[in-house]
Amino acid sequence: MRRKFFIHCCLMLFGLFFLFPKSAFAYIDPAVGSALLQGLAAGFLFIAVFWRRLLAKIKNLFSKQKKD
Repeated sequence: MRRKFFIHCCLMLFGLFFLFPKSAFAYIDPAVGSALLQGLAAGFLFIAVFWRRLLAKIKNLFSKQKKD
């Protein structure tokens, strides 16, 4: 019963939040979109390179080394 009441109250507050929006008085210029796109691309590339290097180090750690 208590959980149902909590969910009901949260949904009502969420609805009121969108019923009475406030103006942000903000402006996002086109350069911001470009910067965000570059940041996301750099982040994905960093993760890809880091993951590849991490896997290579783990494989080298557990691989059998040949002794002469």
